[in-house]
Amino acid sequence: MELETPSIIFCIDTNSYSGNFHREMTAWITGLYGDCEVGKEIAEAARVELGSRFEEFYGKVQNDTDEHGTARPNAMGATPGFFNDGLGNEWPESMADSPEVLETYQRTAKEHKHHEDVPGHFPSYQSVEISFYDRPKPETVELMRERARSYQDQDDNTIKVTGFRLVKRHEVTEELEVWE
Repeated sequence: MELETPSIIFCIDTNSYSGNFHREMTAWITGLYGDCEVGKEIAEAARVELGSRFEEFYGKVQNDTDEHGTARPNAMGATPGFFNDGLGNEWPESMADSPEVLETYQRTAKEHKHHEDVPGHFPSYQSVEISFYDRPKPETVELMRERARSYQDQDDNTIKVTGFRLVKRHEVTEELEVWE
């Protein structure tokens, strides 16, 4: 027997490593926060601002669980068209073979006393993912886009939203054997 569990994911692509802000950005956009309570104050302020539109998220956004079992209404996502060299430097795929990537990697490696001479090619997590049980309505998508842009405009924020995507992820669970 196979069980397919689809998720509809609203992705916010940015110019920065999303692990530094994905919980706070999601709290601002949706009014939701996870078990860790990072972004709780931001979420409470967002709920006031969202008013009745908070209902577009409450009970509709899926929690993702991290490697420690902490549930959150978001995740970091790999950003198409970008890679990480293994030392935290993010690059467009089009620059994979450029001298600038090699020079920056070698300089960073030397600063961190890392002994590899050649950059790696790993996913670049510059996206924030918010998973829904069902496809969000177009007006909810537009609201998320507006709130993501307003998040980038707060304070001295260096985060820039570069685009949005709506994707469907399929997870298939297959029973291999069943015993009584």
